[in-house]
Amino acid sequence: CFKRKNLSVITGKLGAEEEIDSEDFLKLLYCIRTKSDITIIDTRTGLSELTRLSIKNSIYDLLIFDCDIMHFHMNMNMLEELKDDFVPEKTIAVINNTNVRSSSHKFIYNELISSGIPFKDIAFISSCGFTGYEVMHTGVTPYQAAVIGYKGFLNDMDSLLNKLGG
Repeated sequence: CFKRKNLSVITGKLGAEEEIDSEDFLKLLYCIRTKSDITIIDTRTGLSELTRLSIKNSIYDLLIFDCDIMHFHMNMNMLEELKDDFVPEKTIAVINNTNVRSSSHKFIYNELISSGIPFKDIAFISSCGFTGYEVMHTGVTPYQAAVIGYKGFLNDMDSLLNKLGG
């Protein structure tokens, strides 16, 4: 868990396959919500029970798209499986690890627009994955490392937090 002001970021260990069970997850979520204005829950790729519970118990959802067609289609398939649990008006589509001038960014951005899904907003994060490898196993989050030397990532995250009203 990482805190920034009244923000808590919860994620499992990088690379870990096991998930917290549903009952413990809900207990943890309700406990954290009594102390935080914003809680971001990072679930694994694809649809799992934890992802479904997170979506059902959220005010806003962040749907992360990397800049490749495979991840785009995986997310679209997940949205189809979610059916009525997916509420686009409370979902911010986040294009991750992107350079807004690149053709791959433009392609994913155009695919999101042409999908016709009325997302709450579309946000961009330029280098989360790049900083992630450098801070792996250090106990430092990418956001904390950004304060030291990755101003682009820091600005992207602050913009995303502002979209969430944080």
